[in-house]
Amino acid sequence: EKYLIVEKRRKEEREKREAAEQKLNNAIEDRKLVMGEASHKTSGEFKGKLHWGEDDELRWPIVFAYPEYSQCDFIESFGEHERFEEHLEIMFPGNEFAFWDEK
Repeated sequence: EKYLIVEKRRKEEREKREAAEQKLNNAIEDRKLVMGEASHKTSGEFKGKLHWGEDDELRWPIVFAYPEYSQCDFIESFGEHERFEEHLEIMFPGNEFAFWDEK
């Protein structure tokens, strides 16, 4: 019986993943997005990927690069209806500056 419960759970998880993948593919097609190779290389620590979120919207990995400081920030899951301003306020609250920004 325990085996049947585990198998049922695995099947439910697989069906959930497959449904999310189908929603992702439908969203890409509906929005007429053309997906290509990444235009910039990032280190292996950035593992985000375009996916369909539990909030029923596309979610993108976003990298903010600051080449003059050899620094970057990574947002693993940026919702398609979110604004950059919302994330920037979290990254740079109030009058605070990044530790690497000398100016």
